[in-house]
Amino acid sequence: MPRSSSFGCTDMNIIFVSPNFPPNYERFCIHLRALGANVLGLSDQPYDTLTNELRAALTEYYLVPDLHNYDELLRGVGFFTHRYGKIDRIESLNEHWLETEARLRTDFNVPGFRLADLPAIKRKSEMKRMFAAAGVETARAITADDAEQVRAFAAGRQARHWCWCNTHLCDRQPERARRFSAATIQRLSARRIRPRHDPDLRRPDRP
Repeated sequence: MPRSSSFGCTDMNIIFVSPNFPPNYERFCIHLRALGANVLGLSDQPYDTLTNELRAALTEYYLVPDLHNYDELLRGVGFFTHRYGKIDRIESLNEHWLETEARLRTDFNVPGFRLADLPAIKRKSEMKRMFAAAGVETARAITADDAEQVRAFAAGRQARHWCWCNTHLCDRQPERARRFSAATIQRLSARRIRPRHDPDLRRPDRP
């Protein structure tokens, strides 16, 4: 396969976690190889089940019985490090493996998001703090653990439209102001569901 150093990938050692799934993700491996990278596959699917294109793109493939077993992944990355030297990147481009990648990068000192960086890219409350530090205005919000906290926040903000992101409550769009009933707040607190799915909280402009 032809190689190019136009983007500085020549001889980079890139471990791609689960390069075979989703199936279209193999295109990343194919193009990384075309740019000159050593693409090192790490997955739990037998090598002979990979497509011909993907197999041609991988410099080497390390099979683990279970991608959720971190000890097996450690051995795989250790094998690649021993065989090819310093690992430059560990990626999957899949949110499911976000924490696993960060843990591997932390343990092997690989550039990219580390464990300490995860709260800022996973938790809405941490994202808001980062926006605030950068001077970017965001909707006022709290992280709520029980119904009383939600009631207190709602009472303090008065006529607002509320949206729920996991356990994160924020106020938006006052022209569509709605209030939670006590029963709805109790239900949301207990079940942690999003209000937009609740029939009692339809948008004012819809029947």
